[in-house]
Amino acid sequence: MRSLLRSLFVCLAAVIVLPPAMPEHPQLNAPRVPLAAEVATPGLLVLPLAALPAGTDPSYLHIRRRGTELPVQIDGDSIQFVAAANDSPYTHVATYWLSQEPTPGLRAPLPLLLAAPLGWERDTLYQPVALSERGDRWFAGELRAGAAPLSIALTLTQALPAGAAIELHLAPLVRRAGHHVQIWSQGTRVGAAVWDDGALAGPRTIPVVLTHPLPAGPANLELTLASAGAPDDVVLLDRLGLPGVRVPLPMLPTPALRPAAAHDLRAGPAPGQPGASFLIVTHAALRPALGPLIAAHQRLGDTVAVVDVQDVYDTFSYGERDPEAIRSLIRAALAGWQPAPRALLLVGAGSVRMRGAPDPTFIPPYLLDADPKYGEIPCDSCYARVAPNLRDQPVPSIPVGRLPAHTLAEAHTLVAKTVSALLQPPAGTWRGRALALADNAFEPDGTPDPAGDFAAVAERALAQLPALRAERFYYAPEQPTAPPFYRQPDALRRAFFGAFDQGAALVLYVGHGSIWQWAFTNPTAASPYLVSVYDAGVRTNGARLPLLLSMDCLSGNWANPTEPALDELLLLAGNGGVAAALTPAGSGVNSGHAQLLAGALPLLAAGQTLGAAQLAGLAAIARSGRDSDLLFSFGILGDPAVRLPAVQDTLYLPFAAYRAPRP
Repeated sequence: MRSLLRSLFVCLAAVIVLPPAMPEHPQLNAPRVPLAAEVATPGLLVLPLAALPAGTDPSYLHIRRRGTELPVQIDGDSIQFVAAANDSPYTHVATYWLSQEPTPGLRAPLPLLLAAPLGWERDTLYQPVALSERGDRWFAGELRAGAAPLSIALTLTQALPAGAAIELHLAPLVRRAGHHVQIWSQGTRVGAAVWDDGALAGPRTIPVVLTHPLPAGPANLELTLASAGAPDDVVLLDRLGLPGVRVPLPMLPTPALRPAAAHDLRAGPAPGQPGASFLIVTHAALRPALGPLIAAHQRLGDTVAVVDVQDVYDTFSYGERDPEAIRSLIRAALAGWQPAPRALLLVGAGSVRMRGAPDPTFIPPYLLDADPKYGEIPCDSCYARVAPNLRDQPVPSIPVGRLPAHTLAEAHTLVAKTVSALLQPPAGTWRGRALALADNAFEPDGTPDPAGDFAAVAERALAQLPALRAERFYYAPEQPTAPPFYRQPDALRRAFFGAFDQGAALVLYVGHGSIWQWAFTNPTAASPYLVSVYDAGVRTNGARLPLLLSMDCLSGNWANPTEPALDELLLLAGNGGVAAALTPAGSGVNSGHAQLLAGALPLLAAGQTLGAAQLAGLAAIARSGRDSDLLFSFGILGDPAVRLPAVQDTLYLPFAAYRAPRP
């Protein structure tokens, strides 16, 4: 029973749904019982038999979660069982499958006392380079030697005597010997633990034996890190457990109902549709915006399928949100659909925050520990890496793009911009322009930037776009201002945005970056950057939308838990911005960016899609044998089918006045 009641640390949403037609589940051929329930805490779930379809025989009902049957109690007019919390990194929602089968279901009486160990958990700190025991990277707080304590307030339903244990679920950031954590209560040290990491510093549970009793009632604990010596110690607290204190589980409200997927997606995207050349995976809340986009792709010759992400979960991950389910869908579609998809578009925003509130995820990020500096990054291209170990497949099987809509209104905006870029970009000389923006090549002390010469990379890129007229904006504080070089960042910004708002086919940025800005310029300047998130929403280029190539770090990290990324905001901009972006979610290096551009730009110049160019760029990096982290960090924000607008050259003919001959 303890395994069933495993956690009171987290909120649970339990969902009971009918099983889809999946042969690996024994209940698949049973009559479907479309039940769904969401609850906020673990506890006793009571399902009235009257809520089941007429003719249901309760003796033959089975309840399973993730393929494992649970024993239940049938008491008069209801089914009763204990719903445990979902400890997945991706959701609180636990999905239970209810089916009627030819054999009787498992039955067991409920214990007289329904209780679970007391726990404490707060997901307030995201640390992408550390891993919790659950597998996510959210923590309650950080302990540093000599720093302020971490405070924990909880209520003990019973006293804890000296000798009782408190379990600390921790993740050291530094591998070392002599970690030393202390627990204090009202100025008295009530327990401590010391341990060594050994070969690895990973998540672990450390028991702390109390040296002093803790009375029942409100308890205010403080955790400190008292490690001595070098290196300086840092330990993350994930959660705290008190196995000796048990709290009663509540009776949960009567569940709401929902149907599960009625179609096995391995057979095709929809009943009677065996395949699709262009696949869209979205959330039901955003589906109403997609009509014009579907029609646009059909005009381009695609067969289009739109799949609800919940149907993907029902088919491939037992109804529970799991990014691996989307990868399983792509693997199945490439192997069995006719036609197989040539591109995937994810419609919906996502975040690394996928447990608890707020939960802004419509389509989850595929999170991968792939960045040498920042650890975990979102990797949408990983959805199309179908090898058993995706790291063995450097280039995805098909391109993947994302429209990161947080609302239906944003989805309408993104669809309108995408349709314009796909079918009807306005006429004008903007179609023949490329804007190149580059960071400076020197440190503030005048030494060469170890990252390399960004303007030189931009020049090599422009040489591969002979049909476009290049306009250059190079930040160079070591040189006098003489275009294309700008000594003052404010002057460069005025010139660059003036050109941007007139429209361009392509915008290339090469340089340093962060989630929220391109470049780090003079800190005394009015705007100590070249472009920032504050600039994205005020662009006025209208439908003259460029493709954006961001050769920097992090500016495409749309899944970060704080604020939208710069390149994401340029895509979301309602009165301009960009049509799509090839952009990084992690760190990068100039040499890798040069390889990526060398592979991608010839295809763009030849009229190929941004998705095809991305795959060619990733293949070039793979062939180089260097900078392999870029294989996973560079993704597409926008539709992968977008292309550079066709160049419209203006032909000037000599003018000669015509005079009729004299009779």
